[in-house]
Amino acid sequence: MTYFLPHLEPVTKEFTFVRAKPTDIAHGFSQFASQTRGTSVWRTTHFKAANLESAVSRLDRSRRSQAEYLLVPTDSEWTALFELHCGWNGGDINTTPARISYFTPADAIGLIMARDTERAHRSDPTIELQYGSIRFDFVRNGEVIRHVQAMNSASGGGWEFHTFGEPLPKENLSNFSNREIADRFTFDNLVELLSSQFGIQLLDESFYKPQLGCILLIHV
Repeated sequence: MTYFLPHLEPVTKEFTFVRAKPTDIAHGFSQFASQTRGTSVWRTTHFKAANLESAVSRLDRSRRSQAEYLLVPTDSEWTALFELHCGWNGGDINTTPARISYFTPADAIGLIMARDTERAHRSDPTIELQYGSIRFDFVRNGEVIRHVQAMNSASGGGWEFHTFGEPLPKENLSNFSNREIADRFTFDNLVELLSSQFGIQLLDESFYKPQLGCILLIHV
């Protein structure tokens, strides 16, 4: 199984697409900050980059106590959001897409694409243990209206498959009955769904257009 742009991990393991312009999303962050208790300050930097890798390199892993959000325009109506917390951890699919969808407001898509290394780790403990998960959330007005996920439960119970909400028009349901749970929603299925339903070319780095103007938001 191929995973999305591993040279850009960890920010490409969990991230968000938002159906809005980067400036509108940045304004949504400001709206959220104005409604939270205490002091919440966002430092905003506008910049252009030659390619996606160069843009992602602007996320600074040395910021051990800060959250960073990188907004990258694409060759579509969607903006890609890459997220970094505490210098290493990637995005938070449980809160970020819903929060952005509500405050922008705009449709949002949350993704998790984590390779499974449990079996390999058992054979070779030097291999980092990671439990596999392919997850898709479609969010509207801050609420998840479609969720599909195949995941290693990490509890000795093997793989689990979960769905919520009405299937999307271009969603392929034929493999949901596969005997192997891990095969019911695969990375290839996710890539196809993003392309056919939303016009998002996940694996094509030329689809991302950082040369049109990115926004880097740092929570300080």
